[in-house]
Amino acid sequence: MWAWILRGSGVKMLKKYVFAGAAHSGKTTMLNEMAKLGFQTVPEAARQIIEEQIAKGGTLLPWINRRGFELLYLERMLEAESRFSEGTVFFDRALPDSLAYHKIYDACPECIEHVKNSHYDAVFILEMIPGYNMDDVRQFDIEHEKRMQKAIEEAYSETGNRIIKVPAMSIEKRVELVLANIEVNK
Repeated sequence: MWAWILRGSGVKMLKKYVFAGAAHSGKTTMLNEMAKLGFQTVPEAARQIIEEQIAKGGTLLPWINRRGFELLYLERMLEAESRFSEGTVFFDRALPDSLAYHKIYDACPECIEHVKNSHYDAVFILEMIPGYNMDDVRQFDIEHEKRMQKAIEEAYSETGNRIIKVPAMSIEKRVELVLANIEVNK
């Protein structure tokens, strides 16, 4: 009811959704599908930072300088979230991922203050897809990624976000599940 009243009064509405999960869970694929459907999307900042740092021989990499990496990730995510004031937007990871990394590495305690108040309309925790392989960006083994999956789910839950688990299934079925669990503001 309130959404109807607010829309009718000219107040702009913003709906924020997150695709979260460990590496190789299909977050980027889901984000691309949402973009094809016309939604606003924000790509994964962590992967962008890693690719940039590798390209220029930098050291702000999670396996070299975890704290520096986390601070840059936080800066990028805060900037990305501030760009939106209306509509429906999907994020490939979001601020509570910092809390998940903190749980495992204790690398950036000052990042946690920014995470406590981060709220999303729903967080879709994507189950890992079979066939995980390490590469230049994915430097951690499967056991690490399983621990990370658990920490990510805990982090989003602890920040009071509504969690919707998405099993490993076809992209079409995943998109159907997401669309059935969102409220669209365009």
